[in-house]
Amino acid sequence: PRGPPPEKPMLAAALKAKQKAEEEKLVAAQESTIKPSVMRRRARRSHPKHLKGIHQPHAIEEDDNASLAASDVFDPPKGPPPRKPLLAAALKAKEQRDKST
Repeated sequence: PRGPPPEKPMLAAALKAKQKAEEEKLVAAQESTIKPSVMRRRARRSHPKHLKGIHQPHAIEEDDNASLAASDVFDPPKGPPPRKPLLAAALKAKEQRDKST
């Protein structure tokens, strides 16, 4: 450490965090003034070539928000959940095991 600890460590930590946040805000403001072409070049350099196009959309379509709902993917629950779900799961597994043998 540089010198003795501050008399008010919480205040010192808060001031340090505030300074860091202000520096980050300044960097973000500077980056927002960078031309889009420069941003694209930086983005191209930041990803390995073999990962560039994997599962990345080339354009945003209107249908992107029309995703599947959970009810379209999963079966709805059959009745209320059991009071003891672990016990119910164990009994169900035992029943299935007994049926298979």
